[in-house]
Amino acid sequence: MVLVLVLSTPAFADITTPQLVNKMRAEITEIGSIGVSGNLNRIELNLSIPQEDSYQKIESFEVSDNNGLCSGLCSYKFIYDKFGNKLLNINWEKQANDINFKIKFIISVNRRYSVEKKTNQEFLKPTSLVQSTDSEIANIASNARGTDFEKIAYLSKWINENIRYNTVYSDINIPAKEILDVRVGVCKEFSNLLVSFLRNLGYYSAVDVGYVHPGKIYTSGNFQPHGWTEVYSNEGIISDPTWGEVGYLDATHIKFATFPDSSWTFSSIYSIGYGDFRVILKDTNVSVNLLNYEESPILSFRSEFIEDKVWEGYAVLKTDLTADRCLLTRMDIRSCSSDGEEFLQKITRENITYFCNKKSVFTIFKIPDLQKNMIYNCPVGVLVYGGDQKNIPLSLSNKELGTTKLTVDKNTASPKEVITVSAADSYIFSSNGDYGSERLEITAPYNDFKVYSYKNGALDQRSISIILNNPLNISLTSNDTFYVGKTYAIIVNVKNLLETSQDIAVNFRGQIKKDRISDLKTFSFNFTPQNGDDNLIQIVVSTSDFSTTLSKQVTVMEEKGVENIVNGLFQAIVNFFKWLFSLFKF
Repeated sequence: MVLVLVLSTPAFADITTPQLVNKMRAEITEIGSIGVSGNLNRIELNLSIPQEDSYQKIESFEVSDNNGLCSGLCSYKFIYDKFGNKLLNINWEKQANDINFKIKFIISVNRRYSVEKKTNQEFLKPTSLVQSTDSEIANIASNARGTDFEKIAYLSKWINENIRYNTVYSDINIPAKEILDVRVGVCKEFSNLLVSFLRNLGYYSAVDVGYVHPGKIYTSGNFQPHGWTEVYSNEGIISDPTWGEVGYLDATHIKFATFPDSSWTFSSIYSIGYGDFRVILKDTNVSVNLLNYEESPILSFRSEFIEDKVWEGYAVLKTDLTADRCLLTRMDIRSCSSDGEEFLQKITRENITYFCNKKSVFTIFKIPDLQKNMIYNCPVGVLVYGGDQKNIPLSLSNKELGTTKLTVDKNTASPKEVITVSAADSYIFSSNGDYGSERLEITAPYNDFKVYSYKNGALDQRSISIILNNPLNISLTSNDTFYVGKTYAIIVNVKNLLETSQDIAVNFRGQIKKDRISDLKTFSFNFTPQNGDDNLIQIVVSTSDFSTTLSKQVTVMEEKGVENIVNGLFQAIVNFFKWLFSLFKF
């Protein structure tokens, strides 16, 4: 007898995935009102608007108020804030009545692959929300190894898997250290935490704020506020840790501004008048209407079961991912259902994976007890975000359970060390994407992983622990107090903790010194603070696959302030003696 089971979720054809959107046009309307009373000479309103760059363009816009299109006593221009964000500046002259305003934009957005490099000091320093110098932040960040992309993708994946999304936190801002304590948040928290990790590693990075279409896969509804991150590494990498996009950003992301953290003021108002006057900016509202869009996959994949006819034990699905770039993506893999529940029990968690060009991902299902003399046809649905969606057939029929025994030559290893794995007459695969049969040599990755052997439903596994030794020790020597405009020496000592020599780079504010060290090396940098807020000394030391940072907050004073203090003390002493001598006058 044959029993055909169905997929446990609605057909994937009914699900819209924003990650597929590579081009989009939308109409954005910003409306609001200003309460006016008294004698006013001028009202000035600054509004955040969609930004323009190589991926996002404003095709047209118009500004209007109670009297129609802005003209006469109403005028406007574009200005920029200190972070380079373009703002719309609207001015009204001699207004006696309340103002209702409307701004309408038509924009086009393309899928993003990179960002322009920015080196604002604010994008490297800690803030009240981005606590990049915290010890717990530093400890987690230190586990990110490899290339720039691998570090950023690892930390984005860590956040996506360890921080739970909860809309209760939509209207508050939580500092990074508190996020690690409560392990919940929304896009703001995801982005602030990622930027905290990245600045600790020495990356200039920032939070983008804007709007995004959630798609049916997340929720039903229209565009909603959202935040993601820009990382100003050598190649400029984009990351949305909430949605699991790294190396690209789908075209439903509409960028309004870039800031050091998620603190965002959408609008501000100023006024000039005389006598008793009052100006109140009432609620502003932004609505986004999707005009049209195009879809295309950013990656392709092929899925198949290692053995598609099994009876008991386990079934293993192998998915080969292919792309023309480095990226992080998510996979939603679900088995057929029985009585509303998934028939096969997935023992590996939801797959979030990153790779360059190609990678294999293995999903393991536990097969339940089956009735004899039955054949079960159980399709498995595979949805790769940014890719396609497919149903993969699986037949469960009466067949003898195989046997497999896995051996490894070591249970602990250092990154890049070779591990030999063997299992007679069996397939071999790893959670890191390695695949072979009977004997396989695996180059150890940067993080713990598992290896498996598989045959006719039988599964054996071993866990491999990766030892991440700190290859360097650094120390920093400097003054604790500095004066604006004066130049001081910053001394950095770097000690090699490995038995072999290492090529290192020491970076202080763009001053980069490189050397090959075998023991201890001292580096000297010049530091000239520009103002009282220029008070963070941050040294980044890196090898080919490791970065570490040492930060120090110092006191920066204006020299003239010190002179005034000295002069004030001197004058006080003079006045004291004048008073004292006056007591002895006859």
